[in-house]
Amino acid sequence: MDLSIIEKGSGPPLLLLHGSGSVTEDFAVSGVLDLASAKHRVLAFDRPGFGGSTRPARKRWSACEQADLFHEAAANLGVHKDLVLGHSWGAWIALEMARRHAPSVAGLVFVSGYYYPSPKPGLALAALPAVPLIGSAFRHTLLPLAVRLGWPSAMQRSSGPGRSRTFFR
Repeated sequence: MDLSIIEKGSGPPLLLLHGSGSVTEDFAVSGVLDLASAKHRVLAFDRPGFGGSTRPARKRWSACEQADLFHEAAANLGVHKDLVLGHSWGAWIALEMARRHAPSVAGLVFVSGYYYPSPKPGLALAALPAVPLIGSAFRHTLLPLAVRLGWPSAMQRSSGPGRSRTFFR
């Protein structure tokens, strides 16, 4: 399995876990990666089936399996105690990391956490890129068009008046 990572900065380790509707590159585009890396060694992984990370078809990838995967990946990079930031569905993985690997988690940060989610129709669409075969086709055909069409609305909702965009100082 290929696991894509952006690593930047030095200091106490900070692991960034994105949600289902995003990729690691979103942490860079938003400025979070630069701000966090000023004081931390940031490890931002693409989750299996997202961004540059592959997703083997015959493996179950629940939050528990992903927590184990990221714990092992961080350890392979020499990180044995880290602060874990989980965004959206990544918050569920962060919770599982703390539950399953408590000694290696220095603390947790949740951003728009989606903890132990109940089924929602929109979630199925957000997870579609991670579905073997169908997801690959979707990522390279319809998803770019859907993102382009939805971008103006998403920007209006996320950066309208009263929205804060500073995460680390």
